[in-house]
Amino acid sequence: MRRFAFALVPLLTISFLTNCNNSKTFTINWKNYDGSILKTDHVNEGTMPSYDGITPTKADDEQYTYTFTGWSPEVHKADKDEDYIAKFSSTAKVYQITWKNYDDNVIKTESVKAGEMPTPPSAPTRPSSIQYTYTFKGWFPEVHKADKNQEYKAVYDETLVKAHIHFDLNGGSSSSPTTDKYVSSINADDFFFDITKKNYNFR
Repeated sequence: MRRFAFALVPLLTISFLTNCNNSKTFTINWKNYDGSILKTDHVNEGTMPSYDGITPTKADDEQYTYTFTGWSPEVHKADKDEDYIAKFSSTAKVYQITWKNYDDNVIKTESVKAGEMPTPPSAPTRPSSIQYTYTFKGWFPEVHKADKNQEYKAVYDETLVKAHIHFDLNGGSSSSPTTDKYVSSINADDFFFDITKKNYNFR
């Protein structure tokens, strides 16, 4: 019995080594979203691959930021050569849009996702001056899809105030035709009067 038991040990050892030598090894490639290889591992059959390299990244673009979320396909025990591709979630960028009147007073602010059109406020107004009246024309720069923090400023068309002038002529009165010349006050040097032809003009 002792001789038989002694002879069994080498047989078991040989069997164990044979099984180890027959174990398959698979190539595991870890790739970024663009197909570039981040790391390559060689894993025994039935072993769970594990990535221990630098966390994959994806650069922001005009519309989105990206966050690494895992691998595709889902990581499983090695049963063949496998490529795992990095997966990313996307988050839309948000930009601050500011609407200002002609005097830089803020009319409205809003947060707009990248690639979406901002919503202008109702047409603003500008009070008339002695010389001009103002009509809202639009915004500068031209309103476009959000791609950065942006300020828009109200732009106005201006119209010169027309003057109608009255003169006292020896107890009577006369009036000028409406003129586009701005007059804030009447001065004798501003016009000449031809008594014979009864007309007058601005110099």
